[in-house]
Amino acid sequence: MEKEILQKITEELDILANLYNKTQKDKYKIAWYKLLDKLKYLWYLCLMAKYKNKTVKLNKPMRGDVKKFKVFVKNRKTGRVVKVNFGDKKLSIKKNIPARKRSFMARFRPILAKAKRSGKQLNTTPVYWAVKSWQKGFKV
Repeated sequence: MEKEILQKITEELDILANLYNKTQKDKYKIAWYKLLDKLKYLWYLCLMAKYKNKTVKLNKPMRGDVKKFKVFVKNRKTGRVVKVNFGDKKLSIKKNIPARKRSFMARFRPILAKAKRSGKQLNTTPVYWAVKSWQKGFKV
């Protein structure tokens, strides 16, 4: 699907480049806005996917049902959407305390290294998202 989307985008950009080179400014502006609409729609298609007949956002952590958080990720090998659960419902991470972050990273660094060595896609593992949840820009 990603290859098809990239192919469509490149075709539209080629058309735009030809219009610009011919200096047909009015047609260029109209084509530009049409292309922007198509790009927004294609971007939307890249961000959304189906998981058990429900439309879900990809790579967007949210409150979980089984664990504290869940995130839907597309597996590159199979092309399927996978739900990754991570976090303990009973604990709060309090990431503004540096000592807690050091302690967490000391515990999870070997687990993350093992996940990297396994050759599995990293963002389909709970440890990847648990470590990412300690970053400053992480929002749920």
